[in-house]
Amino acid sequence: ILVEYLRGRGVDVSQDADQKRLEHGWSPGVSRIVKWAETIVHIYNVKSGRIDHNLHQLAPEQKVVVVSLTRLDQALGGLKPENIDRVRFRGGKLTLE
Repeated sequence: ILVEYLRGRGVDVSQDADQKRLEHGWSPGVSRIVKWAETIVHIYNVKSGRIDHNLHQLAPEQKVVVVSLTRLDQALGGLKPENIDRVRFRGGKLTLE
């Protein structure tokens, strides 16, 4: 969803964009945006009829991921990659500098 959202705004994201750059020892900005995006989703477990909090254990045809597109657009709607030098994710807050 995040890749499609960014592509829809003219930001091309490569398949490995969220991979840590081991040679430099740092995480790219896309990785930080993905980590932040995990905080704005809700997981509904169809089988149990309850909200689930474990995004890392998704099961086919059992869980539905609901993304707050409003929050996504509030944070990234004005994104212009050429104007961003740094992406920070601290304390649940995403900052584009």
